[in-house]
Amino acid sequence: MGRQAARGSPPFGAANRMVCFSGSPVEHLHWLLHDQAFPPWALLFTREWVYQAEGGPVWYTREAQHRTLTAERRNWAVRFEGYTSDWPHEREWRVPVPPGFTGLQITAGIVNAVLIGEPTWAPWRQVLEPTSYLIDMDGTPGLDGVAPELAPQWRLPALWERIPAFWWDRADRRFVLVHAPAQS
Repeated sequence: MGRQAARGSPPFGAANRMVCFSGSPVEHLHWLLHDQAFPPWALLFTREWVYQAEGGPVWYTREAQHRTLTAERRNWAVRFEGYTSDWPHEREWRVPVPPGFTGLQITAGIVNAVLIGEPTWAPWRQVLEPTSYLIDMDGTPGLDGVAPELAPQWRLPALWERIPAFWWDRADRRFVLVHAPAQS
């Protein structure tokens, strides 16, 4: 969230970097989080955005079909062999990462919400910010300084300020709004 990027990696058996998503409606999220005990941490996007970003659902293929796919098509495929490799419950979608990049830029306009696993969690990070003081070439404060002094400050990423956050209350099996975007 602080880097405003989703890092891609080659999925199992694929050659190119992809960012992977779960195309889950709310009822399916309940099943994943409660019945399957998936960890409740996620950025939530619309299916329309994933599609506009050149993404789409993966193909679940049998082993024999999978072996016949080209390397490019294997980026979109997940082997499905009954109980030994059974992934359809993930309802996976993928977005290809352009060559030469490591991920996709994530901005507030495309993230609908964030799902967090702890109700008081926030993505605080320490950043260096200029103070009203100047420092000399040797790093000491001085009136004739040549550079602003930098001091560590705790800040929230700009993205966090612009999207709602929901906490998964496992005991009550419901999503609870814990952070609303700042009003402009």
